[in-house]
Amino acid sequence: MLLISPYARKGFVDHMLYDTTSILTFIEWRYGLQPLTNRDAGANNLLAAFDFGDSTAATQQGLPNSGGINIPLLVVLLGCAGIASVGMLLWRRAVQRI
Repeated sequence: MLLISPYARKGFVDHMLYDTTSILTFIEWRYGLQPLTNRDAGANNLLAAFDFGDSTAATQQGLPNSGGINIPLLVVLLGCAGIASVGMLLWRRAVQRI
């Protein structure tokens, strides 16, 4: 998964397995929501790929704009989910043609 965000760690390569439900898991963690399904409950959180300041362990309260919904961050995360979904669709079509 390619993560593009002003909060992404610069030069960071994460070897953790992520999928599109990892984005949902991060949003659920960020806003203290319960998982919607077993799939997102078991997905890896994207938190390690972000740098929200000089805090070594970001907490829900320590993230930027923690007073409400951080719209720019949410847009970036949902955009990443859309890009990943399109990529998977194109990959599946290419594999089916082989």
